[in-house]
Amino acid sequence: MSSVQANSSYSLTNVKGGTCLDLSGGDNVSIIGYGYHQGPNQTWTFQDAGNQTYNIKSAGGGQYLSVAGDPSDGQRVVASGSAYPWRVEDQQGVDGGVRLLPANNTNFCVDLADHGSSTPGTSVQLWSRWDGQNQIWKVQKVQ
Repeated sequence: MSSVQANSSYSLTNVKGGTCLDLSGGDNVSIIGYGYHQGPNQTWTFQDAGNQTYNIKSAGGGQYLSVAGDPSDGQRVVASGSAYPWRVEDQQGVDGGVRLLPANNTNFCVDLADHGSSTPGTSVQLWSRWDGQNQIWKVQKVQ
């Protein structure tokens, strides 16, 4: 069974850093890791995009989780007005743990930078898929 369901909202906490996927209030574009505070900028709705992919929409402003350019190591994950499809893979051994991968290139994962730093404001990027826990996000349903 998948850890996410279409049209449901979740917070995503990085397994390594312990911070949440957060749409920065500083510029409403940057995606960062930040301590959980139950704000709408940490709430993400997974919209069915077909072919087992999701568009991931922020409740804090309505932008979509996207990528600043072509998938590559270090490419910034950002918020965009345009939907961007993601593949969500359950991570065995981590209850509620998932990896987020660009649907157009599943060799990369959403990655909390600096090897999963717990420092608030750490950037979120793409990085080549590997076994690091900084690429695993624990989903928790938000009511």
